[in-house]
Amino acid sequence: MNWGGIIITAVNNCIAAIRDISSMALVKEMKAGWNLGNSLDVNRYLPKSNNPSEYETYWGNPVVKKEIIDNIKNAGFNIIRIPISWGEHTDESDEFLIDEVWFNRVKEVIDYAIDNNTYVIINIHHEEWLVPLNADYEFVSDKFSKIWNQIAEFFKNYDEHLLFQSMNEPRLKGTDIEWTDGSQEARDIINKLNAMFVSIVRSTGGNNKLRHLIITGYCSSIHENVLRNILLPEDDKLIVSTHVYKPYEFSLKSDGTDIWNNDTPADIDEI
Repeated sequence: MNWGGIIITAVNNCIAAIRDISSMALVKEMKAGWNLGNSLDVNRYLPKSNNPSEYETYWGNPVVKKEIIDNIKNAGFNIIRIPISWGEHTDESDEFLIDEVWFNRVKEVIDYAIDNNTYVIINIHHEEWLVPLNADYEFVSDKFSKIWNQIAEFFKNYDEHLLFQSMNEPRLKGTDIEWTDGSQEARDIINKLNAMFVSIVRSTGGNNKLRHLIITGYCSSIHENVLRNILLPEDDKLIVSTHVYKPYEFSLKSDGTDIWNNDTPADIDEI
């Protein structure tokens, strides 16, 4: 039902209302964000398991519990990004059907945050099959579309607190241009996948008609050539994501520093 700009849909016998607001208005409601990395985005490269905890703990993290998410909320964060790998949780068929146990575990973690009135971003992450080259496009676009159709359908009745992100740092892995602005071929394919992503999500209906969607360019880079080459699909609820790891010594460098001060010029100049 659509009542005055609000879509009402049933979620497990409950009613979820999604607001028809602009993406700019939604982003203004967000404060500090936190990334749940190395948990649901783990790749084991081993025989598949039907036990989600074997993935969540494989890179050294504990099993995600509600207490963890509650602590993040209480610390002042009101948006959590949950990177998710799906490829190791699909079957061997041409439909790439996602394991129901994995879907339910992902839902459980999402609900930890949603129940706290926290915004959540989910994506497809660490997908080694996602190669932005023309030679791979037929396979990549087929798998990409089928995985996103399942995700969108499964979560279509959530309200605006759940956002979908098309990809994470799509790039030409292992090449000498991996961490640059890429190539025109790669940038063009990423644009095509972003457009496909938006179309798929909208086609599933429900609250996905008003879902806020996040797209990105090559490697999620802030390189000017990347930003200028991002083609925005025709849609009025889009957000563009970029990744910046600055100051590098504090944010990413393994032997860097854990000390940062907003009042120290050397700490803020790079930003």
